Amino acid sequence: MYRLIWQSGRWALLLALILAAGTFFLPGRADPQTPTAKGTEPAKAPEVSKPAEPPKDRRLLLEAIGTLTASHCYQTYLNIGMIADAKAKGTYSEKDAYKLLDSVLSLLDSVDGKMADLGKLEFDPSDRDTLDQMRKLSKLLREQGKALQTAWNTGREEDTGKYENIRKDSWAAISKLLGIAK
Repeated sequence: MYRLIWQSGRWALLLALILAAGTFFLPGRADPQTPTAKGTEPAKAPEVSKPAEPPKDRRLLLEAIGTLTASHCYQTYLNIGMIADAKAKGTYSEKDAYKLLDSVLSLLDSVDGKMADLGKLEFDPSDRDTLDQMRKLSKLLREQGKALQTAWNTGREEDTGKYENIRKDSWAAISKLLGIAK
């Protein structure tokens, strides 16, 4: 159990570092009008025609929402796996495991509702693609949780195999979304 907690903490730290680095280097984060040293101005690049970017406030909100949602999906994946492992090892009773899994899936429902609301807004193509990826990942995580419940209910090997396959697909989608190696 301690190893499981240690590993999840290590992964959470890695995720936090990746997300912090990723959001720091995203376009629109640096303000080119900010002086680099007292009394000096940064060198200005030649004017190049580029597509209009959303206002800075909107960009910051989108980055925050994206980072929080990606973090939520990653944590959901970890939680489902930890609950499955803890039940298998007898750390959680069957009743407690179901209750915890239900709470994780309930949070997923809440976030899904907010992402559905966001889906009604207008986005540039890359932001729309990221939102769609997050929504697909969230759906996959829900399938993973439901497949785990089914495997628990039936005890059948094929249902456990289905859960494992969906778990692997979830990790592949998380890796793609976060840009991390498998």
